[in-house]
Amino acid sequence: MIDGFENERATFLTEEQTGVEEDPYGESEPVYEWSPVYEDVAVRTEQRSAEYVREMYGEWPQEVYRLYVDPRDIGDVVAETEADTDGNEVVVGRSYELGVAADDRVELAGVTGQFALQPPTLQRLDSEVPEHVELEVTRVEV
Repeated sequence: MIDGFENERATFLTEEQTGVEEDPYGESEPVYEWSPVYEDVAVRTEQRSAEYVREMYGEWPQEVYRLYVDPRDIGDVVAETEADTDGNEVVVGRSYELGVAADDRVELAGVTGQFALQPPTLQRLDSEVPEHVELEVTRVEV
């Protein structure tokens, strides 16, 4: 990603099990909460044109943004190793592991509400690390 084109700060959240509670029938159910995994990440945002989503009683505009993120800000580069003939670990390659996934959440500093991530797009050049990560997000909470 080209430095200097960021125009927003974002916090990425994933759903984590925080405990267990008993339901009215005496069964235990897990309790989940959204926990921040990457905070204060510089992103480039573009608001997309409103799309209309049909509901049972009519249509409502869906607020959609496209985010461009530096891959190192929301993921890790992992070294792939093998043992050589002497038993020493040798790096044979690297791979990129994205730290967020579809249906995770993001909050933007300049926009109220919480957004759900659509499946991410990794823009790669001739490298194991993507040039940038492209995310489309849709408002789920105000």
